[in-house]
Amino acid sequence: MKESKYMIPAMKFGQPRTSCRNGNEVTRTRRKIRSEIILERRRQTKLQERADDGK
Repeated sequence: MKESKYMIPAMKFGQPRTSCRNGNEVTRTRRKIRSEIILERRRQTKLQERADDGK
C-alpha cells in the first residue's frame, strides 16, 4: 500500500491504514468530530450564560 495524502489525518484520529478509497470516510469522521466539538462548545456557553443569569 502506498502512502496517500489521507494517511496523516487518519492517523491523527486513531484510524490506521487508510487508502484514497475511504479517504472521504476519514473526512466524514473528522467533520463529525468537529461538529460534536462545536455542539459541546455551544452547550458550554449556554450553561455559562444561565449561570450568569442566576447570579
